[in-house]
Amino acid sequence: MRIFSKMLWDSAEVEVSPVALLEKSIFKNFAPENVLKDLNESDTAICRAYLRVCQSASGEASDLERESKETPNPYALANKCNISLAKLSKCSLLCASLWFIYFSHFAVHLLKEGNQLKYDCLESFLEAYDQRFLDPMHYDEKEQQSLYLMAVLSGIFLRFIPPKGSKHLYMKVLPALIEGWDAKYVCGSGQSRATADRVLIYETEGAVKPLRRNDAIREEAQITAEVADRQELPSVPGVSRHHYKRKRSSSPVETIPAQENSTCDFPDDLYHYEFNDSFWDEIDTHALTKATY
Repeated sequence: MRIFSKMLWDSAEVEVSPVALLEKSIFKNFAPENVLKDLNESDTAICRAYLRVCQSASGEASDLERESKETPNPYALANKCNISLAKLSKCSLLCASLWFIYFSHFAVHLLKEGNQLKYDCLESFLEAYDQRFLDPMHYDEKEQQSLYLMAVLSGIFLRFIPPKGSKHLYMKVLPALIEGWDAKYVCGSGQSRATADRVLIYETEGAVKPLRRNDAIREEAQITAEVADRQELPSVPGVSRHHYKRKRSSSPVETIPAQENSTCDFPDDLYHYEFNDSFWDEIDTHALTKATY
């Protein structure tokens, strides 16, 4: 009896590996019908084709020893369906759906075939983030585990997708794998604490420098000033230094003197006019003399 009690105590102290936790979460949350319900007809057909290819490749990979064959590349699998993953908008629902399907089938394989995990336990993750996620008012065991698994998954996600410009895709696919397809975290002003925590993990794991609104405005103004300096026009009387604005010239307008005698020839059946100095004087006094043939 004592031996049995000791075995139970020892097993309770054994921490479940992140790979096992992810495998359980992905198996629980993978529901193709939920992924396809919000897509249009053409995108649904694309996802179904990609799903069949991933299922077939996953079955082949499971039948072989992991050391003997690498996990299929997502871009190569997409090419079999005439899909270019690289050209899809990262903000599109179709792109998120395809990556969700791929990682649902191969995330565990990728983690098993990789080297030592960056965070092999929850404690190492919490320590790396300076014990940020310890407040019991905001971080219960489930939330800590979700954040931990996001950090673990980031390694394989960022292996295939460059981090820059991928925040929207990251914030859709990874929570969907861990919490379910309907998990939503909307970034922007007024975002929740849970969203901010996941954005922090994205920025940390992807080494992405956050660009705040004030920094963006300041950077844009600096770039505009530099461009204006390079394109600045030479000093010309009557022209503003700014290439978008002009000001009235204070210098007298240069006029071209009229010829003393100018003649305009018309067809024979029309009047013939002679314009000379006296003609222009008469115009100024509103007196017009009829011309003769």
